[in-house]
Amino acid sequence: MFFRAIICSLLLLTGCVTTLPNTPSTSGKTRLYDKTWTLVDLELAGGQRVRGARGFTLVIDRQKISGKAANAFSAAAVFKAGGQVSVDDKMMATKMMPPPHLGAPEKHYFRLLKSAENWRIADGRLQLFGPRGKLIFKAL
Repeated sequence: MFFRAIICSLLLLTGCVTTLPNTPSTSGKTRLYDKTWTLVDLELAGGQRVRGARGFTLVIDRQKISGKAANAFSAAAVFKAGGQVSVDDKMMATKMMPPPHLGAPEKHYFRLLKSAENWRIADGRLQLFGPRGKLIFKAL
């Protein structure tokens, strides 16, 4: 496990894992990467909204995604110009026990982030969605 984390970190640092396109958005003005996004809505498949996930962040740069929920995290990711996204299942995160009110929202956040298959920016909001639900972010 330790060696896998080291190898993944080296790949991320050298840029061998992924690059992100300078992708035009559907709104025409908001750029995808090099900014901090904050979660505004977390919706599970079937329409159930998860409450209490405020303050969760996502940063997309040219090499990876990172951010903070109850724990800080990072993972390799590929955002394609056609709207597809792939987040590495081997997400690295701090292993602190979250406060009770953040435990369930954080679990859903990480599951939805890892299962995201598509992305788009509409009206200045980043949407990541897949079979388990969708995450909606606004830029800070």
